[in-house]
Amino acid sequence: LGTEMEPLRVRGFIDRVDRIGDRALVIDYKSGSSEISHDDMREGRHFQMMLYIMAAEQLLRDDPNLRGGVGGGMFWLLPKRKLSGVLEPSDADNAEVMDEARAQAVAHIQAGRRGDFSVQPSKVEDGKCVRYCEFSRLCRFSSTNRRKVRG
Repeated sequence: LGTEMEPLRVRGFIDRVDRIGDRALVIDYKSGSSEISHDDMREGRHFQMMLYIMAAEQLLRDDPNLRGGVGGGMFWLLPKRKLSGVLEPSDADNAEVMDEARAQAVAHIQAGRRGDFSVQPSKVEDGKCVRYCEFSRLCRFSSTNRRKVRG
């Protein structure tokens, strides 16, 4: 992920890789209907596609039929029959999203290696860190948030 770290072994499955001309396209199927935004990737809430693209680049780099490398990746939301979280590394904005997602992943890994597993909600809605949480009445974040002075 980063040159300052030792290699990270990641295990998982890429659902699908299509070849379009001399490029590969990574597709991951999602059974949920929640869309995945570039902000979710930038802010460290979702970097699965960034990891998939990096893995595909590594696995396919010597394939003579894929001179264009990995052209991008996307999620296919099955219930909505809709694309989400489309990333094209050759696009400057998308490359920036991937760089920021990579930096977030590195920060999470470094914190874990230091033994720091503290929870810091990155997206708050209605005083909760997720839309629905059965533990919201017990949540330290939720209870301190209610006492916060609003002005």
